[in-house]
Amino acid sequence: MNWQSTPYTVPLVLAAIVAVASTVAVGRDRESPAETWATGVQALVLAWILVNLVVLSARTFDLKMAALTLVVPVTSALAVTVFGFTLYYTGRGTSLTTWRKAALLGFPLVSAAISVTNGYHGLVFADPHLETGGSFVQVTYEWGPGFLAIAAVSYLLMGSYCVLLAQKVRHSRNVYRAKAAVVLGSILVLSGATVASTLGISPTPHYTLLPLIYLFVGVVLVLATVSLRFVRLLPTQRVAGVLDGSDGDIVPLARDMVTEQIDNGIVVLDAEGHVVDANPTGKSILGVDRAIGRSVSDIVDADLIDEESDLYDIVQDECLLRELREEVWVAMPGGDRCYDLSISSLDDGEGDIVGYVVLIYDITRQKRREQQLERRTEALQRETAKLQHQNERLDEFASIISHDLRNPLNVATGRLAHASQGLDGPDDTTVIDGEAVEAIERSHRRIERIVEDTLTLAREGKVITETEPVSLEDTASEAWANVETPEGTLVVETDETIEGDRGRLLTLFENLFRNAVEHGDADVVVCVESLEDRAGFAVADNGPGIPDDQKEDVFTYGFSTNDEGTGLGLSIVSDIVAAHGWQIEVTNTVDDSAASDDSQSGDGIQGTRFEITGLDTPVSSSQKSESGVHGGDEECSGGMCG
Repeated sequence: MNWQSTPYTVPLVLAAIVAVASTVAVGRDRESPAETWATGVQALVLAWILVNLVVLSARTFDLKMAALTLVVPVTSALAVTVFGFTLYYTGRGTSLTTWRKAALLGFPLVSAAISVTNGYHGLVFADPHLETGGSFVQVTYEWGPGFLAIAAVSYLLMGSYCVLLAQKVRHSRNVYRAKAAVVLGSILVLSGATVASTLGISPTPHYTLLPLIYLFVGVVLVLATVSLRFVRLLPTQRVAGVLDGSDGDIVPLARDMVTEQIDNGIVVLDAEGHVVDANPTGKSILGVDRAIGRSVSDIVDADLIDEESDLYDIVQDECLLRELREEVWVAMPGGDRCYDLSISSLDDGEGDIVGYVVLIYDITRQKRREQQLERRTEALQRETAKLQHQNERLDEFASIISHDLRNPLNVATGRLAHASQGLDGPDDTTVIDGEAVEAIERSHRRIERIVEDTLTLAREGKVITETEPVSLEDTASEAWANVETPEGTLVVETDETIEGDRGRLLTLFENLFRNAVEHGDADVVVCVESLEDRAGFAVADNGPGIPDDQKEDVFTYGFSTNDEGTGLGLSIVSDIVAAHGWQIEVTNTVDDSAASDDSQSGDGIQGTRFEITGLDTPVSSSQKSESGVHGGDEECSGGMCG
């Protein structure tokens, strides 16, 4: 029988199982060179265990020697692989150039060549032979100078990577420091086992001390790889405390103090979006005491974040984690808060992202001050516009007094002076021409109209501060009754109720109706309807219409095509619309019955149509109701209201 059972066989098999699990855990999601080298380390530890298992469990000399020949190259390869891992793990991977990497990998190849040819020169081990006196068959030998040289190089590499790892622990903080301490502690224990075996002071034969210790160390490494919480449970601070020493270096202490006491939140994430570190402010903003090891989506409720922000997408899916800088509003229990969020990536020196640093600044006070300043600025702009508007009104009033009122006043004064010249006799009586009386009366009526329109213009231009639900049908009907339209007809085809100032809306309708009556025929038809495609209403008539070249001027103060008009009516309408925050547009209505297919452009113009838009959603509305007709029996003709 070629195999035997020894006291070490079962422990070595268990250690091999742990090594397989550790290799899979490390190599499963490797993305960086450090993880690739770490996978190689675990694989070589597995090879070390299997080689020693064969050396002990084989009974024949040939099998034992074949396995023993592999001990030296596996040992040197493990030293090189741990050194390469350490360089990348500590951020020094760029120093491992192609030529240096080739030199490192050449070392285990040379070791393998020397070990395989040991039968010719005996430099690695000498006088190998079997011993059968104990409970199991063993092979004994003496190490040669070749092995000692290979061991010296291996231990030189061992010392180098232990120093680098110690520096890594010393200069790292929090979870990163704990993980580095776990790695350093594991390597120190395993390296000590190989030294004990080489010096012959190991309590176990050959190099089996390392595999047996790895049975426990490997479990720690597997758990540390898959769980950050497990890392924090380990007493790594003791190792870190020994390495810190007391050399008076104030920089790490100052850095820790600033990080812990700063008012800004600092959160460190790994490449998968799991929290690996957070300062007290960061934890407070996140709203959790135990954030380490949890994912962003597990900590942050996406429903509390503005859906338009980039952070919302990241919280929904950590795969979208990336660098960004934005201001985001978050719904907090004490009220909405605004944060200036900055996410920066961390790389391993080779361009591979290994994590992210999240800086969180609470700028709620600043944003509220900005909003308050914006409100004050807007209020100031409104007051400025109001004063400017009042100044314009003063100029307009001055023009009215100096020009518009002066003309009818001069006519009345002239007629009265002419009549006064004919006064004679004891009773100061005279005969006055009826035409003169009519001229004076017309002048007085015009003066009265100008005064009324001027007062209305001054009143309607003020900003509206209070509104109420207003029925378009009722208001239009009342306005129609206030305008002298003995033969005209009003058709109301809406029952909408809108938000507005009822008194000013009444004035708006009165001026539009008066404009239609003054410029149309005696039997003018005016239609009021809702707009179908947007919130608003229209007032249309079947009068002569407005030429295209005059449409931009109709709302200008003083513009009128009627010699008897004041030119203020439509200006008043425009002010009322603006005071509500609405818009007004003038077009021409077309009577389909009057237009023909061969009409020239512009033919068929049947009247004027004013469309008022920009209203809020009506308080209540319905489809067009049956026409309400006031002042006559006619209804809307053709396309006037369409």
